[in-house]
Amino acid sequence: MNDKLKMDWIVNGLLAVILVLLAGTYLNTFASKTAHAAGQGGGWETNGIMVTSVSGTSERMVLIDTTKQNIMIYHAQTGGRLGLSGVRNYKYDVEMIDTEGRGKNNPPMTYWDVKNIYDADKK
Repeated sequence: MNDKLKMDWIVNGLLAVILVLLAGTYLNTFASKTAHAAGQGGGWETNGIMVTSVSGTSERMVLIDTTKQNIMIYHAQTGGRLGLSGVRNYKYDVEMIDTEGRGKNNPPMTYWDVKNIYDADKK
C-alpha cells in the first residue's frame, strides 16, 4: 500500500468519525423530543403549578398545585411511566395559627387548648 492510498484511508476514516459525531449531536439536540417538567415554576406563567424533582435512590417528582393547594408525589416506574405515590391537600395547613412562638410566659398550646378554642368558635 503506497503512502497516497494510506492518506486517503485516514482522511476518509476521519470524515466518517466527524459525520457520526455530528449525527449524534443532531439526534441528541433536535430529533428526540421528550417531555420535560419545568422545574421550580409557580408564577403566573405556570398557572399556579410547580414541579420539582427529589434526589435520592429512586426517581420521584413532586407536583405542587398552588391553586387547588394540593401536593402530589409521583415515582418512576419501568417503561417510562409515572405512578402516584401520595396526595395531600394543604388548604387548612396554611390557615392554622402558629402557636409555637407565643413567648416566655405563654408555652405552646396543648391539644386541650386548641379544642377549647375550636369549641368556642363553634358556638
